[in-house]
Amino acid sequence: MNKLSPKIPRKSSFKPREDDNKPLILTPYIQSGQIQKAKELSKVGSLPNAPNVTSYRKYVPSLAYMIHTQGNAAQINLKGFAIGNGFCDPETMVDYSSYLYQLGLIDRKQANVMHNISDSIKQLIRRKEYYEALVEMDQLVLQLHSLPYLSYFRNYTDFQFTYNYLVTNWPEDYFHYVDYISSPEFKKAVHVGNITFSDGTEAQKHLLLDIMQSVKPKVAVLMDNYRVLFYSGQLDVVVPYPLTMNFLYSVEWKNATAYKDAERQIWKIEGTEEVAGYVHNVGDFYEVLVRNAGHVVPHDQPRAALDLITRFVTQKSYA
Repeated sequence: MNKLSPKIPRKSSFKPREDDNKPLILTPYIQSGQIQKAKELSKVGSLPNAPNVTSYRKYVPSLAYMIHTQGNAAQINLKGFAIGNGFCDPETMVDYSSYLYQLGLIDRKQANVMHNISDSIKQLIRRKEYYEALVEMDQLVLQLHSLPYLSYFRNYTDFQFTYNYLVTNWPEDYFHYVDYISSPEFKKAVHVGNITFSDGTEAQKHLLLDIMQSVKPKVAVLMDNYRVLFYSGQLDVVVPYPLTMNFLYSVEWKNATAYKDAERQIWKIEGTEEVAGYVHNVGDFYEVLVRNAGHVVPHDQPRAALDLITRFVTQKSYA
């Protein structure tokens, strides 16, 4: 390791903040039957260029699953959901070594080191040692703001940016959204009052014991019952397409065999001959690779992202 080598803290030297078990903002209203109130609180006004959210998306299937299990009591007409570059099942999504080696970003010796760490992470997950698994995952590639050291990926490549392997440093325009979401118009539209926007580090500390836990069983139930879209940017490092495929191929749901045998379709942006990506579709399930995009697809390919979601919502074919 070079001079950037991280000092890995022991659990006792960096204590994660326990989740205080406060529910998602809409959950109490749904559980108590105040459905109209929940609907009002969830309404978002018409905002041009509203950004999408990706990455740590386990709350999406968790909320959808809660609505599903409530049945008629929820009084919410859930139709489906979409997840972009989502880290949903860590045990099947940590094999970075082969991926990065095939890209040429690490050599064989470095790949062996990362492979051994990945194996250790899987063992920790199986033993339900989720914080320890997170420390090693962060050491491998994550570099969370709330943990105090650099990753092997950073050491081996000097990449500060893990959202697109064609970009080494954080693009300046990634931070333009802060002014937008701090505006009075945005705050009013999403019902947050005059709360000051933060970078999420404090919230992240409450999730340190959750990040390495899987929502795969919930995803399986939802895939059996709703329209589901998983999309991945082709160039992502932190939640790459091949690792998402490892996860999706391991989900035990009613159309699992048909999904694995499905023919891949070429998807072009509406009204053009531009190849936006590639799609596997079985029933109401869609798995999409978006070309020339990284972790945040709407930032890298906004036209493709709009076409992607529009087709999903309107049930228009991608072929």
